[in-house]
Amino acid sequence: MSVQILDIYSGNRINFAQEKATGTDGILLKGGQGEWPDILRVHPEWIPQIETLNIPWGIFWQMDARFSAEKHKAAIKKLYPDGNFGKLGLWLAVELPYYPMPDWMYWRLPFAGYKLIESTWRGVFSYTNKYPEIYTSTSKWNLIARSCPLALQKEFAAKSRLWIAQYKVEKPDKLGAWEDHWTFWQYTENPDYSVYRGTETEFNAEFKLNITIPTPSTLEPNPIRVSPPTSDYIKALDDSIAAIQKLRT
Repeated sequence: MSVQILDIYSGNRINFAQEKATGTDGILLKGGQGEWPDILRVHPEWIPQIETLNIPWGIFWQMDARFSAEKHKAAIKKLYPDGNFGKLGLWLAVELPYYPMPDWMYWRLPFAGYKLIESTWRGVFSYTNKYPEIYTSTSKWNLIARSCPLALQKEFAAKSRLWIAQYKVEKPDKLGAWEDHWTFWQYTENPDYSVYRGTETEFNAEFKLNITIPTPSTLEPNPIRVSPPTSDYIKALDDSIAAIQKLRT
């Protein structure tokens, strides 16, 4: 099924009531980056507003190889001491610290590579008893985790869900030990639409939604896996998005 989940940071201007009215199914808030807090520092009122509207929310934390894993873990625990990351949970965003950044520049950062991800991932588990999920793109994972041991790749895949971002393709590439077993596939970013691998009932049960999300017939899953959207469906969806954006203006 197709879902619209927005990822936002403190600099965004947003009307949550309007977002819900126009079909937003969930919101991922930028908890922070490296040791820097974001949403709770600038807009502590946002989460209560989102909860009042019964919109599922979660947190993404951008991994930043300029900072040690200890600083990542300390910042996350300080902001979320009870491990409450909302209905969508905590997602470690395995990305570059900023863009544009060429690969050679990334590898000059003091904490470049997979060990930053592993240590932060285990650190969150140590105080919440739950592993954070992984959000990344094929290119960034293959860059940052390229020397990750196979055993650890398998552990990531066994204990964390994958939210993969890859645009303008019929289906995302296989990634690490997850291969093609992603939970969310973000296939466009204007706005942030994703495919959820599962049924509407499963999505509502997983994230405790109390709202009805229509499931497009072209995305009806079989009992094992959901088919990715076709090119015709994506074109029709893009046309619908453009119409919604025109109405907003």
